[in-house]
This record gives sequence, C-alpha cells and structure tokens, in this order.
Amino acid sequence: YVEFCEKFSGIMASEADWWGMLVFLVVHDVGKSDEFRKTVNETLPLAEQTDDHDRVLANCLKDQELKQKLLPTVCKLSPQRQEDIRAGFSTNFQLPQLGQGEIACINFRGLLDMDRKHLQNDGLRYYFYHSIFDIAGASCNENFIFPLALAPVYVGFTSAIDILISKMIDSPTIDER
Repeated sequence: YVEFCEKFSGIMASEADWWGMLVFLVVHDVGKSDEFRKTVNETLPLAEQTDDHDRVLANCLKDQELKQKLLPTVCKLSPQRQEDIRAGFSTNFQLPQLGQGEIACINFRGLLDMDRKHLQNDGLRYYFYHSIFDIAGASCNENFIFPLALAPVYVGFTSAIDILISKMIDSPTIDER
C-alpha cells in the first residue's frame, strides 16, 4: 500500500493534479446517469449511440458545447488535463475489467490508437489510477475490512500499470505492439 501511495503521489505534483483527479472521479459517476447518457446520445448519429458510460463521456468531452453544458467543472481544468481525461475515456479500456476477465483483447485497440503523448505525460497513468479508485470505492462500506480486501488490488494494478505503459513506450509503432 505504501508503494502504491508513493507511485500515485509521483504523478500528483500539484494541487491542480489533485483537483483533476477529484473531477475525474465525479465525472465518471455522472456518466452512469441514464439522463446524461440520453442527452449525449441524442446528439450522436444512431450508429454511435451507446449505453457504455465511458464512450458517452468521451463523446461529451469531445464536444465543447456539450462539455460546457453538462460537465462545466471539467472546463475549469487545464486544456491538457481535459484532453487527458477525454483520451482515457476514449480508449474503451479498463485495466481492472481486463484483470477480472470481463473484456476482450479487442479492447486493447483504444490503447493502441491513443496519441502516444499520453504515455509520456502520465495522462494514461492518471486514467488508470482513476479506475483503481473507482473499483476501490465500491468496497468502502460499513462491512469493509481494510487492508485485507484492498491491498492486493493496489499492489496488483500498480504493477500492471507500470508494465503495460512500459511495454507501450518501448514499442515504437502500433504494428510492433
């Protein structure tokens, strides 16, 4: 757990990074709203409409008008942080779901198509940490026993993040990944 905290704090260099993570977590839950998904889907061609909250969020974050109307707090973040959050949701890749065997290998496509700058500027790492907190929060109730239930999640996913990003950085082209 201490190693996890040290690694996480390594990408959280400023107060803006911390606020950005809080916004990221809140926005992720907004995406789960039926009304939010309906509103965004109504602006999309039928073939692009979906119930997948991450994809709906990515579409909303691409559209400046929708973003301002539905996610105004995101607009208060730096343009780079907004782009990092949009890029993360656009990958359609969730490391925890891969670890649980809930997604197919096709879901790596979004990672492979992602702009490589998000590998270098910790944007992808930021996205992955958000997903750890998202699953960790699901266990935080009155029956939660810390650290027995959560420590393996932190350790396992932190290691997986490091390995995955390292492999992606080391591969110069998509074809070689």
